Amino acid sequence: MLELRRLEQPDADVVLGAMLNGVRQLGLVALPWSAAAKELRARMQFARKHDLRAEKAWPAVDDASLLAQLESWLGPC
Repeated sequence: MLELRRLEQPDADVVLGAMLNGVRQLGLVALPWSAAAKELRARMQFARKHDLRAEKAWPAVDDASLLAQLESWLGPC
């Protein structure tokens, strides 16, 4: 039988895993991006696109790249 109850101290690893799985399933649209964050991503994508160096100095911040490295940037530092 299912039961609804509040967990006072949920396991942080379980919560993080659930959050990461939810973002993977729903996509980055599930995150509450502020206007400033969206603008920063757009500027970073522009800088990366126009960076002529072989080793790109700007990280890839497109949806596919961010989803592929979700654990490295979304979660506790």
